[in-house]
Amino acid sequence: MEGVEGLYKKFGVLADAKDKAGEYEEEYLSILDTIRNGSDPEKRLCASFIPRFFKSFPKHQEAAFNAQIDLCQESEAVIRREAIKGLPDLCKADNSLVPRLADILAQLLHIEGHLDQTIVKHCLIQLMKQDLEGAVSGIINQIITGKEIIRETCFKFLSDRFNEPERFLPKNDDNVREAILRNLKEVLESVTFDEFRQVIHLVNKLDKERVHVFISDAIDLDVPFDPSNLEVIERVTSCVPLYIKHLPPGTTASAILKYCSSVTSLYSQIISPEHQIMCLEALAECLTIGVSEEDAALCIDGIYSLLVSLLPKGPIPKQEDEISDPPGFSISALECLLYCLHKTAKVVPEFLKKKKVPTATLR
Repeated sequence: MEGVEGLYKKFGVLADAKDKAGEYEEEYLSILDTIRNGSDPEKRLCASFIPRFFKSFPKHQEAAFNAQIDLCQESEAVIRREAIKGLPDLCKADNSLVPRLADILAQLLHIEGHLDQTIVKHCLIQLMKQDLEGAVSGIINQIITGKEIIRETCFKFLSDRFNEPERFLPKNDDNVREAILRNLKEVLESVTFDEFRQVIHLVNKLDKERVHVFISDAIDLDVPFDPSNLEVIERVTSCVPLYIKHLPPGTTASAILKYCSSVTSLYSQIISPEHQIMCLEALAECLTIGVSEEDAALCIDGIYSLLVSLLPKGPIPKQEDEISDPPGFSISALECLLYCLHKTAKVVPEFLKKKKVPTATLR
């Protein structure tokens, strides 16, 4: 072990060699070896020397890469910070390392200390400028596989960066945008609903017209509604308001309306009264932005039939000092269905005229 002075001598040899630095393999390997048992000042120097000559030693790049990562985990702050700062330089020799390094830096986003966090974010931004698609894929890998706290910090980082996507997205290059959207789509299979909202926020920043497509895929409209599956019910009732919110102006929610209208025929099979109301509220939400004549005709019969079946058969007994609905009667369910009937009957008014039950009953 030659100490700090010895390291500077090896650095001088490599630096003076310039493009021929690769011929001095012994000096570079000695720098890598210093990491195992070197002093703190020596390790700090290694943290800056390793990236400097990384590209000159292709066959030792894996060892050098691992050495630099080890230094990023040092308890001594000055060593750790120097090592983290050097990570983007490794990619200058090999662009394929960007996703791998972005994955590692994403894990460090929750590191303690404001200065450390600032350095990590700055390094990630450098990687995004070098290879946006690769950097985002590395970060998203941690959203898929990482712990909750890491997922949370990754979402926040991406949200902050894509608040102004034009700063990072190449002009007139839709390939990168599409690649990022594909990566975000993979996330949908492993996120909580709060995280799902963050994914939709990111998609909205990248391509507003694709948001409702993402939500449709999350609901999985091609699979029939399962009234006994709590996960399905919660996913549908949570996603519908988001879908309506992000629907392009001047369009109807035809596909999702057809899906949600099936709750009227499956109402009695829905797992609990609370979830029955949630499903009816989702159906009502689909009708808030208007409905086509074809869609109204398709679902009004189910709405009307369920409404009539839920109407009380006689006067509702007064229940003093009670707030809850009488047994077998739900004001909330009737309110939802009356709203749905009102919205659809305005489009197909002839429907109610054909019914034998007087509309006065509904009033």
